[in-house]
Amino acid sequence: MFSNNHYNKKLKEYARNLRSNKSTKAEKCLWKNVLSGKLTGERFLRQRPIGNYIVDFYCPKLRLAIEYS
Repeated sequence: MFSNNHYNKKLKEYARNLRSNKSTKAEKCLWKNVLSGKLTGERFLRQRPIGNYIVDFYCPKLRLAIEYS
């Protein structure tokens, strides 16, 4: 089961802003075509605050963080 121990509530609003306004074309394409669950079958979260960072994509079940630059 996924634990929220590393979720940083202070970054919540900033992460929300990144999800809605700051995604690059490449991130949008990756999300739409690969990580939205259609191909992988796994649940990925976008712009997830973890500790003092915001990772671009995170899969809680696999404990996999993807930072796309």
